[in-house]
Amino acid sequence: MNVDLHIHTIYSDGQYDVNDVIDMAIKNKLDIISISDHDSIEALKKIRKNNKITIINGIEISARINKEAIHILGYNIDINNAYLNDKLDRIRTNKFYTMINCINILKEKYNIVFSSYDIANFFSSKGTIGRVDLAKLCVKYGYATTIGEAFDKYLADIYNHISTKEYELSVAEVINIIHQAGGIAILAHPKVVKTNDIEKLIKKLKDEGLDGIEVYHSLHNEDDSNYYLNLANKYKLLVSGGSDFHGENKDDIKLDFSIKNNLVASKLNILEKLLKEDE
Repeated sequence: MNVDLHIHTIYSDGQYDVNDVIDMAIKNKLDIISISDHDSIEALKKIRKNNKITIINGIEISARINKEAIHILGYNIDINNAYLNDKLDRIRTNKFYTMINCINILKEKYNIVFSSYDIANFFSSKGTIGRVDLAKLCVKYGYATTIGEAFDKYLADIYNHISTKEYELSVAEVINIIHQAGGIAILAHPKVVKTNDIEKLIKKLKDEGLDGIEVYHSLHNEDDSNYYLNLANKYKLLVSGGSDFHGENKDDIKLDFSIKNNLVASKLNILEKLLKEDE
């Protein structure tokens, strides 16, 4: 069976609606997928029932460690869990006010102004909103040529000037949220994590309740995957993997990643636990 346990939709920063993504996954001959949007479970509530593919509830929750971003994937979560929903509501509410402050500073400090139409669309987004969305508006209006340039010129420094800081969770808090919702907590794309000693960090996170590692990812080469697989085995952690598909928002990552890289069920021992719990 072909598997992809890391896929995003328009309910976070992906390009496609959730059911369109599912249709694309079926067309790409995937057997098991997980929709795992950033800080949002809205897509999971919109999934049409079908018997052509197995869909595992997922989420990717942002945390901070030593002032650096780190993402934890949660699988088999109960989307009706009150504790999970309360935390996600708080994250979204805080982002709302943070983005208002960012827009005001863009105007006051850089004389950057967006139309009321685009601002209304920005805040009526179906999913989570963030600085990437503001960067896209900067590009649209010609204030930057790329999202990266928008961050370099304006958005990277903006948090030094806002009065409302984002609601930041520790990794231990995120793991607890996932566990409270009956889920399994997995360290996402470890190669991206900014640390001088990833093994030391993984050991620490296991002590805080981490269940596994995303060993296979579109940013990992074969050597990377072998390294993280050895760490997973060494610390008795579950093995997971996925493309991190966003559509054209990250056009170098394709939904056929799993097929081309032979990402099959036998490589991911997390599936034994996920599918058993799903019965």
